[in-house]
Amino acid sequence: MFPLTFEEGVLRGLEGSDAVFLARVTSMLVPVTSMEEMEEVRLGFPVRRVSFELLENFKGVEPSDKYLVTPLSSAACGYSAFEVGSEFLVYASRNSEGELGTGICGRTAPSAGATDEIQLLREYIVNSEVEPPYTDLQNDGPSCEQN
Repeated sequence: MFPLTFEEGVLRGLEGSDAVFLARVTSMLVPVTSMEEMEEVRLGFPVRRVSFELLENFKGVEPSDKYLVTPLSSAACGYSAFEVGSEFLVYASRNSEGELGTGICGRTAPSAGATDEIQLLREYIVNSEVEPPYTDLQNDGPSCEQN
């Protein structure tokens, strides 16, 4: 019914994700021209595998997590802004194989534009007295399914 405040949106993203972290992209699958040349295809959509260096773990990253997947196409909710060497605040979910995945319908963003969000996450994680604000769970807005 009511729009979310910035804090409510960040904390809803934290609660609704399997993993939230700050990372530097170290490599990624370069798109190719044919489906046969793709490293992986998920649910009929080619995916990009993005390797990362973990800079800060806010939630859920395991030592074995070295990459995440995202569909190549934004039509399949793929996140296309990743660039090698750049830092990102990533909100990810685990797929059925346990891999981390992200897309355009979440809060994943370049870290340079998410400094307030990163600071709020740090405060929330460090300060156990901070309570998530009340959120109307019926007001989720548009969503995309993530694989």
